[in-house]
Amino acid sequence: MSSALKSATPSNKSAKTKKKKEDEERKRKEEEEAQQRAEVAEKERLENEKRLAEEKTNVAKEINELRRRELSEFYEFILPRQQDVITILERQREDFKWKRVMQCDGTPDPTILPEINTFISLWRDEKKRIDVEYTMKQTNLVLSLIRELNYVMNSIPNEEAQQRAEVAEKERLENEKRLAEEKTNVAKEINELRRRELSEFYEFILPRQQDVITILERQREDFKWKRVMQCDGTPDPTILPEINTFISLWRDEKKRIDVEYTMKQTNLVLSLIRELNYVMNSIPNGSPELEHVSTYKKTIEELEDTLHLKWRHAVHATMLKASDLQDLETNNLQYTAENDNTTVCIWGNLSHNPRIKGYQFDKYSFGFDLPKPLSLANIAIIGFFLKYDYYSERSLLAKCRVKINQYSYDPIPEPYIDESEKKPAESNDPEKDLFDASLPPELRKLMEETKQREDEAAAAAAAAEAEANRENTMTDRSATQVVSDEAHDGKNLTQTSLERQKSKDEKLLNATADQILEELADESVVDLRSHWPILPLLQINLYNIPPQPKKVQEWTIVEVDNDDILISYPYPSDPMIAERFYEEYSSGNKQKSMENEPGKSKTEEKTEETMDPSMTLDATMIENNPEIRKMFLDAAVKQESALVLKYKIPNDVFVTEKPLLARWITDRNHWRQEGYVEYQYSPDTRLISFKTYDFGTYALLSDRHAHMPFQSWRMRPKSVNNLLFILNSQSFEIIFEVKVSSAAFYLCK
Repeated sequence: MSSALKSATPSNKSAKTKKKKEDEERKRKEEEEAQQRAEVAEKERLENEKRLAEEKTNVAKEINELRRRELSEFYEFILPRQQDVITILERQREDFKWKRVMQCDGTPDPTILPEINTFISLWRDEKKRIDVEYTMKQTNLVLSLIRELNYVMNSIPNEEAQQRAEVAEKERLENEKRLAEEKTNVAKEINELRRRELSEFYEFILPRQQDVITILERQREDFKWKRVMQCDGTPDPTILPEINTFISLWRDEKKRIDVEYTMKQTNLVLSLIRELNYVMNSIPNGSPELEHVSTYKKTIEELEDTLHLKWRHAVHATMLKASDLQDLETNNLQYTAENDNTTVCIWGNLSHNPRIKGYQFDKYSFGFDLPKPLSLANIAIIGFFLKYDYYSERSLLAKCRVKINQYSYDPIPEPYIDESEKKPAESNDPEKDLFDASLPPELRKLMEETKQREDEAAAAAAAAEAEANRENTMTDRSATQVVSDEAHDGKNLTQTSLERQKSKDEKLLNATADQILEELADESVVDLRSHWPILPLLQINLYNIPPQPKKVQEWTIVEVDNDDILISYPYPSDPMIAERFYEEYSSGNKQKSMENEPGKSKTEEKTEETMDPSMTLDATMIENNPEIRKMFLDAAVKQESALVLKYKIPNDVFVTEKPLLARWITDRNHWRQEGYVEYQYSPDTRLISFKTYDFGTYALLSDRHAHMPFQSWRMRPKSVNNLLFILNSQSFEIIFEVKVSSAAFYLCK
């Protein structure tokens, strides 16, 4: 047992030693941490003291500068008026002296010592008139003399005050001179800094600007080479014979007019239009290719018109097979097709069921409510949803903005010259000293007008002489000019064509300026400078269903349809119905008439609602009698009510407020807010609805500046040659990822 105790003793000692060392180490670390915290706290305290001292210094500077500015403004305001006050006081003293001289009432002048002494002596030695009444009169006289003496003493100018005013005026002039010198020095420093910065900027940018031009030229050449090597059968839109052949063959195509083929052609046509736009935008200024821009624009318009025509052919071909494509449940045609650029929704009323109130294309969030006459008619409602817009570019209002293809930089300013240094030089102008300044103003003005008329007459004579000399030498120059024109014909051809194009563009701008102002004067016309269409565009049309094939036993009978396109269904039957409907909605005459006739019986109202004047009246009477015509229109409006269209804005379209709704007017080429009523928008469901009699192309337009001004922007690096540009607006945050391409890296080296 003793041996066990002996063996345990050393182990206990080693454990205690180890524990002691650990405690010492822990204490040492705690002391070091405490010392570090103390150092950090001391450092923070010193930094806070330094920051506070800097803030106090800045505040003191600001207070001092503010006081200097306020005192300078005060002196600028008070000193000129102080001199005016002195002048006014001097005038008042002179007026007071003059009144005293002219005051002949026997009272002595207190400022003249003999007079006042005589008055005092006589009054003191007076023994007879010592009654109270006389003494009161004399008291009033003495007090008035004392007030007069006080006024004279107070109005005497103080030499010390005058000296202070002179010193203050001198200080003011010195301050003005010092401030002018400081402004001049600051202006010179700013001018010198701007000259140096712009010089460095031009040294940096001009060589790279030439590199950019070279790279753009290389890109254009690469694009042309790729187009040459693109052996896929697509035409080159920049080659007029190729694109005209393509358009002609496609327009005359009668076999392949189905929807699927038209969608493929739509993608091809849009790619050709994008290619032409790229070619036009990449043409440098001064290039002879600018002559082809008008041809490219005409080609784009022909492609767009042909595309619109072929879509009408494709829909007509689909409607010829409507009975084969009808839905078995509803016995109506419900056909849809889509691709990346176009969506087609076709509904054909084949069942003529009066219980049909409308239809909804759930997949495309498009629907409509049918009035009763259309539920019984042989009609088709066709909706196109176009994810491209070639309408707005045709509007004159879209041409109000001029695109600048090249940037222009500020010129390097001239060295700063103080205006005060120019005055001596300007004062030496001999023209200004032409007439004696001591002459009367009327005579001086007459002499200046005479000299001006003589100068104008001499200038006109010199111009006439120069014109005569030019006409005399035209014949001599014509012979030599022919040879020089032939030698430089190729060189000047491009310049002449560019000048011709420039003058043509100027004439076009001048010709359309009045039309643009006329359209902007109409409040219902949408100004495309402030609003722009949201894609897709809505193209809603109402057509007659073409003749359908009929099966009789083993035979299929088809009526020949000579039309290649669908025929519009006339709705309403009378155009005056739509006009009356819009007028009543805008003016509210219907509601006012109901309020003004409270005594009308329900039987009369029911009779008016159920009565159809066309069943009892002759058409000639309806046409010739305005009152009968009005009654007929009222009944027709109730029967042929407006069509209700519904559409849900896609979720990938960002809308912050209720968009404008406008219809494209083809003959005027502009978007117009008319042809519909009861336009509603629900922000929660993003659903729009409106009533209309007018079919065509509709667009939802949003404010171009809805998200401006932007709140902030920042750049953050992501990796090598890669950064994120973050732009914050009032409603959302946009993140642009910027990567350095080989061309950009070449420019930044």
